Amino acid sequence: MKRFATQLTALAVTLALAAIPLAGCGSNTSSDQGAAEPSPAAAASQGTSIDTSSWKTMRDALAIADSDDISYGYDDKTFLCVFRSGEAYIRTRAEMQPEVQEKIYDLNMDDDDYRKKFMETIGDLELAEATDISSELMSQEDLEQYVGKTGQDLMDAGLTFASYFLYGGDQTGAEMDKGNFTYSIIFDAQISEEQTEDEGASITDAKVVEVQSMGNLSDAALNPISTE
Repeated sequence: MKRFATQLTALAVTLALAAIPLAGCGSNTSSDQGAAEPSPAAAASQGTSIDTSSWKTMRDALAIADSDDISYGYDDKTFLCVFRSGEAYIRTRAEMQPEVQEKIYDLNMDDDDYRKKFMETIGDLELAEATDISSELMSQEDLEQYVGKTGQDLMDAGLTFASYFLYGGDQTGAEMDKGNFTYSIIFDAQISEEQTEDEGASITDAKVVEVQSMGNLSDAALNPISTE
């Protein structure tokens, strides 16, 4: 089974996508009290959950996506896409179609209009699920509670080891996942390059000195196997 994951950087969303109005989510309308309701992007920037219930296809969903922050992964059964709209993170899932997968394979990533062609290719995929996952992302304030704790404490709190990104010095850096997001954590520990294959065993008893969220996605967020 083939899998693929990537991120579209500085994605130029086509006019056709950007111009499609969403039911109940187009330009501002008036409420009974006469106050204007925020558009999806504005609502996201205010920390308001985005209503995804009217979306039917990937095109509907991506009509409100920020153009420079779209990530996706797929295999022959499932297409996953996570994008940002304002401050909101939206995760979508669609059933992959054989003809769409073939078209994706035929695209040339070196083409100047690759991104546009890709968006056109996946636009008609029917959504099976669209979820605002913003609430899953731990705030920096929440993360600070882990400073002084051990790696085992983090694991007991539901975080899982993903990989090392800093080693060979006085401190060790590791990426740890929780749900659809990953966090960068610095431990007061020294490990060698040989120890980087220990799946996190070296940080079990090490204490956290710094933890940070960059809003990066975990493997589970884009890995089709996570939906099986």
